[in-house]
Amino acid sequence: MTIMTQLYKRPVRTSSTALWFFVLMLALGCGKSVDFAAVTKVLNDKVAEFETALNQGNLASFAVMFKDDAKLTRPDGTYFEGKAAIENWAREAFAIYAIETELSSDKLLIYPSGKRAFYRGVYHLNRQRKDGGEIEKESGWYRLFWHKMPDSGWKIYRLNWLNAPTKNEDEDAF
Repeated sequence: MTIMTQLYKRPVRTSSTALWFFVLMLALGCGKSVDFAAVTKVLNDKVAEFETALNQGNLASFAVMFKDDAKLTRPDGTYFEGKAAIENWAREAFAIYAIETELSSDKLLIYPSGKRAFYRGVYHLNRQRKDGGEIEKESGWYRLFWHKMPDSGWKIYRLNWLNAPTKNEDEDAF
């Protein structure tokens, strides 16, 4: 079965189990009207802020985007749990490297409750030690998981940087 929604840019194959899960998610969001266009705009703006904070090495703007219990996972599998650990990692990275990042998104899924969202895309990162050295280049997938806070703002609760898939891997697995 293939379903199309305004949230996907292409058809999504689904099984009957996935369809029942989708129906359950809709039921859990019943009675609440979610303005998906408004949420999409807010999250697109947040991703732009995230990219700007990375490129400017702005620790304050970067750290404030994460929930207190957030988790960041790097392509090598190392991870940082908690906003403080993520902030410490970013402080060290911003002190050592000048970073230039380009993010592009290919998928946004807003859960029917309007309280969680998932962003997926490709990143291209150039970093150079501030004390000199060659430019290091890295590319791959990123996944941002957003949570709507009680004050109506959105915070990142999971950020996964992943290596680029090989030709044999299914991109939808990411």
